[in-house]
Amino acid sequence: MRSRRRAVIVRIVIVLTVATAWPAVRASAGPVPVGVFLEGQPLFAHVRQELTLSFPDFNVELSDMTRFSPGFCLECGDGASVSLTQTTGSFSGHSIANAALGTIDADVSGSLSFTGPSKMLVVPDNAFQGAILSAPVQWSGTLAIMQPNHVFFNGTVSGSGTASVFYERGPIRNAARLAGYQYQSGGLAVTPEPSSLLLIGTGLVWLAARRQRAALPRKGKTFPST
Repeated sequence: MRSRRRAVIVRIVIVLTVATAWPAVRASAGPVPVGVFLEGQPLFAHVRQELTLSFPDFNVELSDMTRFSPGFCLECGDGASVSLTQTTGSFSGHSIANAALGTIDADVSGSLSFTGPSKMLVVPDNAFQGAILSAPVQWSGTLAIMQPNHVFFNGTVSGSGTASVFYERGPIRNAARLAGYQYQSGGLAVTPEPSSLLLIGTGLVWLAARRQRAALPRKGKTFPST
C-alpha cells in the first residue's frame, strides 16, 4: 500500500514539474529584441506617463503610469541640474488590445531603471523658445506580461537608448517649466531557461524514487544482483 502511495507521489511531482516549466517554455528562453518608449506629459501638477513595450510578436501599452522617481522638476531655474537617471519603481497595469497599434490584452508589471548624465538647464531669452536636454542612457529592469492562461514574457530586460527632456519658458523671468520627456530605447529581453526550472523538479523526482527503492528491502523484497 505504501509503495503504491509513493508511486502516486512521484507521478504528482512529475506533473507539477512539467506544469511549472511549461509557461516558461512557451515564453521562449532565448533573448529577444525589445523596444521601450516612455513619455510623460504634464497635466497641471500631475505628469501623465505612457509606456509602450515592443516585442517581435506583440506590443503592450500602459497609460497614466506612476510618475518617475526622483522625477523632473516642474518649475526649474536657469542653471538647474536636471538628472536623466530615473526609475519607474514597481508598476502594474493592463494593456488593452488594439489592432491598429498591434497591442494585446494582457496584465503587465515590473520595474524599469534608466541611467544617464545630468544636464544643465539654460533658459532661452526668447519667450517662444524652449530648452531640450538630451543624452544617451542605459536601462534595465524586470517585466511580466501575461494572461490568465498564457505567459507572454517573464524575465529581465536591458539595453541602451536616448532620453530627452523638454522645458518651456515660464511666466517668471529666468525660469522654465516642464513640457514633457521621452525615453526611447532598444535592447534584449531574457526569460529564465526552462532547464533551470526543471532542475528542481527533477531533483524531487529522483529523491522520491530513491526513497521508494530504499523502502523495498524493509518489506522483505530484494533487488536482483547485477
